[in-house]
Amino acid sequence: MADIVICDDDRRYFELAAAYLRFKGHRVSWAHDPTELYLMLKGAKKPDLVILDTQMPEGGGAEAARVVDQKFGPQMPTLICSALAVEHQQQWFPPRPNRRYVAKPVKVEQLGALVDELLQAPPPSP
Repeated sequence: MADIVICDDDRRYFELAAAYLRFKGHRVSWAHDPTELYLMLKGAKKPDLVILDTQMPEGGGAEAARVVDQKFGPQMPTLICSALAVEHQQQWFPPRPNRRYVAKPVKVEQLGALVDELLQAPPPSP
């Protein structure tokens, strides 16, 4: 069981993803924009995984990624999930050993496989 934070302004996407991840036994929290993500993580314990949309109001995914890196460092397992093609996501968010990408719409099975992969990956060296 993992603690997963989803930062995405699309409530329907969050509800679908969260229902599937909870079915798999995970605890899931939601931030609808980078500001809410910052406030949520300010005093929280470190999540096991963060799922980020790239196109959101109030700074978008780049701001959300900065918040995560600032709070937990670049070794935080992160799934970039956006309507942008994966190639564009990788331009905005450079590849890391603990980062994966998926284009929306994403099937829940694909989401689950990427989450499992990130949660099982050994942490990268600092």
